[in-house]
Amino acid sequence: MTRSWTGLFAGFVFAMSGMAHAQLPKNFLTWDAQRKSDYLWEKKILVNQYRTLPPIQGWGWEGLWKSAKAAFSLSESFDHDSDEMPEGRPKIFHPMGSVAQFELVGDSNSGYDGALGGSVGLVRFSLGADPKTFGGYLPGMALKFMVDGQPSENVHLLNSIEGQGDDRNLFARPLSNHLPEPESMSFRFILKNLKALLGLDPLHVNVDHLSHSKKPVRVVFYPAPGVATDSNSPNDFREDLAKLPAGVTLYEVYASESMEGELVHVGKMVLKTQFVASEYGDQQLFFRHRR
Repeated sequence: MTRSWTGLFAGFVFAMSGMAHAQLPKNFLTWDAQRKSDYLWEKKILVNQYRTLPPIQGWGWEGLWKSAKAAFSLSESFDHDSDEMPEGRPKIFHPMGSVAQFELVGDSNSGYDGALGGSVGLVRFSLGADPKTFGGYLPGMALKFMVDGQPSENVHLLNSIEGQGDDRNLFARPLSNHLPEPESMSFRFILKNLKALLGLDPLHVNVDHLSHSKKPVRVVFYPAPGVATDSNSPNDFREDLAKLPAGVTLYEVYASESMEGELVHVGKMVLKTQFVASEYGDQQLFFRHRR
């Protein structure tokens, strides 16, 4: 399917916040990981659930222009330590999504520690753009690993920057921090300019902060058997996510210390709650990007 220029840049879109800026407790950072995860879930996510799902927004030239300008002020996305968005900062990428609590159950034989050794936190599943505008499905996942008495560790994962066409199965492909080179010349042009202008390489995201004993270069989240959603679903993707039960294993997680190195089984990612679409999750929950 041919993509419009608006669709090509749709990953840059953002939603302007309609909520009053939230504020975490002053001693929030000192709490243990589980307490922080529970607080964000119970006091922020659940109490701000949407009564009616807002539409996945399409973006015309005006929205494209505003989002392109915002992309040049991305430093806060890399340097902000809080679990909440900076005041007045819009969510530029993946503006509409659903959030759940998860646990990464570590494999004791992997040799990895830190977040990959076993952790709890929040997962946000989203689409990079309105499928009708983009020309297909572009699933993405952001993970927030809570850390006792320290800022959370965050990572963003995709299966491709070109999406997966008309396949609506959100778990059709593995998610990773290292993505294949795009086939489209238009996407290659965009990537080249992102690197030149902003110093960003969306195809290769740093993940060495996720473990201390062994430094991962690549992580891959393979969808667990039986977790697939309907490839031809007529539903809003957030409705399909909400059907997944707590306790289900979403992904088997693997990591390697080099791009060519053997992938080692790190553990499994287990859903601890159902997914919830929330105004707070869309507008104020913050997942720090890595350079």
